[in-house]
Amino acid sequence: MVTEENGRLVVTWKYVDAKWWEIIAKSGLTKVYQLHIKLNVRKKEAILIDVKKDVSWGVGPTKVRLSGGYFRGIVTGIEIGDQWGIKENIHLGKIYEYKFQPSEIRTPIMNTILKSGWNMRLGIW
Repeated sequence: MVTEENGRLVVTWKYVDAKWWEIIAKSGLTKVYQLHIKLNVRKKEAILIDVKKDVSWGVGPTKVRLSGGYFRGIVTGIEIGDQWGIKENIHLGKIYEYKFQPSEIRTPIMNTILKSGWNMRLGIW
């Protein structure tokens, strides 16, 4: 999804497969990657900034837990995750599985910017 926020384009990717999104939300996990694109029309330059957000929560018979994270800058690498447990049909099995690389989103956008004759750089703010 691409939106405009505060004079910049924001590409948002909820990088857990959509068919698992409802199950993951029920299990208390949310992960979002955003690519913020600041455009300087005068210089024909685009600045790309990675933003990664995650929240996890859970309720048990004796405790409640909440944790989260936020990162802004240049994200590299690959994130792989899965969770096993009791599924809605009361059988033990894999609840969800995902693999995400920010470059899968960033690279095609970088190529489009460069092919359009604009300069591009990575930033943190």
